[in-house]
Amino acid sequence: MENQVAEQLDLIEGMILEGRKTMERSGWVFVMWGVAHVTATVLTFFWPDYYGMLWGGLMGTCGFIMGIVGRRNEAKRRKSSVMGRAQGAAWGAFLISLFILWVAGPVSGSLTYPSPAGFLAVFFVLIGGANFQSGVTINLPMQTRVGLLWWIAGVLILFMPSATTTVFLVMALIAEIGFGLYLMSLERKGEAARV
Repeated sequence: MENQVAEQLDLIEGMILEGRKTMERSGWVFVMWGVAHVTATVLTFFWPDYYGMLWGGLMGTCGFIMGIVGRRNEAKRRKSSVMGRAQGAAWGAFLISLFILWVAGPVSGSLTYPSPAGFLAVFFVLIGGANFQSGVTINLPMQTRVGLLWWIAGVLILFMPSATTTVFLVMALIAEIGFGLYLMSLERKGEAARV
């Protein structure tokens, strides 16, 4: 009986560790999106008439890159883990929810965003949820804190809409680029430990 419990605990621990490794390998994704968000925000400041083209082009490029790299990684892995699927579900739910609230809602006329704060608050809350859930699932407290930080930022811009751009830039630097670099450092430490 004790052996069975020990084996099950080892299995769970192994699944959590695999989930963490998967997230650590994704550090570049956070950095890429953070750099794209900062770049689009800064370029929009200089060329506000091209807002849609700048944001659409940069975000589309990031999505395209993620699609290509995701397919390549899928082909390499052949087998997915329970934690990998759980993380994929959290981030997939984030993307689907974002599409519904940012695209389907406004296109249908049922949902409008009269200010950038309302528009970005949706993003902040959803990405906060995906980070929080992912961090709890794989026992990565820093990611859980990043999720909380996104939620706090979402509330902040709702009450201080004039600070939306500043808060967005700060979050891109801390919760995307900074967190991505943190994940990349964890990945390097893990690789060094395995050598």
